[in-house]
Amino acid sequence: MQDPIILDLLSYWENLRAGRIAPMRSELDPRQITGALDHTFVLEYNGPLDVRFRLAGMALCEMMGMELRGMPARALIDIGHRDELSRVLDDIVASPKIVELVLRTSSKQSPHLNARMLLLPMQNDAGQFTRILGCLVSKEPALQTPQRFEIADVKATRIISTMGAPTPDKAPKLVTGFAEDRA
Repeated sequence: MQDPIILDLLSYWENLRAGRIAPMRSELDPRQITGALDHTFVLEYNGPLDVRFRLAGMALCEMMGMELRGMPARALIDIGHRDELSRVLDDIVASPKIVELVLRTSSKQSPHLNARMLLLPMQNDAGQFTRILGCLVSKEPALQTPQRFEIADVKATRIISTMGAPTPDKAPKLVTGFAEDRA
C-alpha cells in the first residue's frame, strides 16, 4: 500500500478501530478524511450477491463515468471476475480483514486503467459487519466511458484485536457524520 490516499484512509480507519476488530460505521466522520473523501466509498452488505454502494466520492464517480450510489459493487468488475469479488466481500464480513485489490480495466478498445481498491470492514450498532469502507484510486486519468475492472491481485491482511467487542456501557462515543438514525 504505497498510495497516499490509501494510506490516509487506512490510518484513519486504524485510529477509529482503536484496538477493536473494526470500528463502528456510525463513528465515521467525513471531515477527518478530506484528502481521501473524493475516492472513498461505503458498501452496504445485505448478503451474498447483494452488496451495494451506499456512498461514493466524486472522483470515484468521475473515474467510473457514472453515479455509483445504489449500484451493486459487482457492476465495477468484469463478468469473469465477479465471483472472485463476491468471495472477497463475503470473506471480509465473515472473517474481517484488510483487503487491497489490484485492478486493471478489461476493455480491449480503450486505453488501460490500472487502479487499487482498499476494503475495510465496519460494524453496525449490533456488532455485525454490514458495511465496508473503501477507496479506489488510480494514477492514470479517468476514462470517458464507464469501465469494468479485472482483479489482477488480492492482498489480505489479518486484523488482530487488542480488546474485546464493545459492550453497550463501553461503546465508543458516536460522532455525527455518516451516522444513521438509531431504530
